Amino acid sequence: MVSSVKIILDTRSKKKDKTHPLKLRIVHNRSSKHISLGYCILEKDWDEKGQKVKSSCKQIENVNRFNALLNKEKQKALDVIT
Repeated sequence: MVSSVKIILDTRSKKKDKTHPLKLRIVHNRSSKHISLGYCILEKDWDEKGQKVKSSCKQIENVNRFNALLNKEKQKALDVIT
């Protein structure tokens, strides 16, 4: 039983203000599900490798706190899986 959770920027959908939604990608037993986190950011402000918002992001007031919130959501999903 292999499971993984990633935070992704869904570049498949784009809003009028050119932002993309942040989603959790949950893969469990080769089945994938995307869950919206309710936040949208610009593609240039997303660090895909680190799965976090870049510190240069102007949309978010406190980037460190926001990244901690994203990691908390990721951990919640992992806890549910286990």
